[in-house]
Amino acid sequence: MRAFLLSRRGLRSSTRQRTYPIVLLIVPMSDKSAYLDRYAEPDKGWTDRDESRWPVPYWDVDAGMASLYVYDTPEQTLTTRSV
Repeated sequence: MRAFLLSRRGLRSSTRQRTYPIVLLIVPMSDKSAYLDRYAEPDKGWTDRDESRWPVPYWDVDAGMASLYVYDTPEQTLTTRSV
């Protein structure tokens, strides 16, 4: 933990490695037709692809939640790396 805190301040850690910030860009992309196809299968209870059943575009909501899940990984993993 001490090495992590030192590296977050830009100081050298106890192992003499410098850390650098990593830039992470996530571009969520959803496929509306694939989502509607999946929920039109017999195991989901509907047999048509009617969009009026969906109060919000859940294909976009699910893509956004998947992106947030990636950001929710441990901060040390995403913000620093040792060289």
